[in-house]
Amino acid sequence: MKTITKKSVVKEELEECFLVIDTSGLEGFIAEFKARVLDHKVKFPLLEYCGEVTYDRLPEDEHLYFCDSIEAFKTEGGNVVLGMILQQRLSSHYQESIGKTVEYISRANEWYVSDIIGERIWGWALLNYPEKTLEVYRELIDHKNKWVVRSLGAG
Repeated sequence: MKTITKKSVVKEELEECFLVIDTSGLEGFIAEFKARVLDHKVKFPLLEYCGEVTYDRLPEDEHLYFCDSIEAFKTEGGNVVLGMILQQRLSSHYQESIGKTVEYISRANEWYVSDIIGERIWGWALLNYPEKTLEVYRELIDHKNKWVVRSLGAG
């Protein structure tokens, strides 16, 4: 497992992933993304960058499939990436992004998943959509899943 600490390196790895789309489609991209990014130690700001670029370059109708696939890998870095994609989707797909946030955090078996995703979604949503997000907080504060409740604090 290598450690990626430079944006120039992660950019190269990400570009290699996108080259695969033409020949192997989204499934190939996902496999390449896991092998080139998620299977290594990558600094969180670089993973956030990967999420932003992936959001911009994948067609909108592929975002959630990509996030579902990344979540299924159960990697720490994958939580950062999918958190950033959902964050970007808040402006056009608020309810859907909130629903996916709750879904992914509910599936967590580790505390850090709630913190990583919660920080990127709830924090951003509170800053940019305070009224709507406070309503969501009121609904989720008594959620049956402890990780969902914890994630609100991370936000």
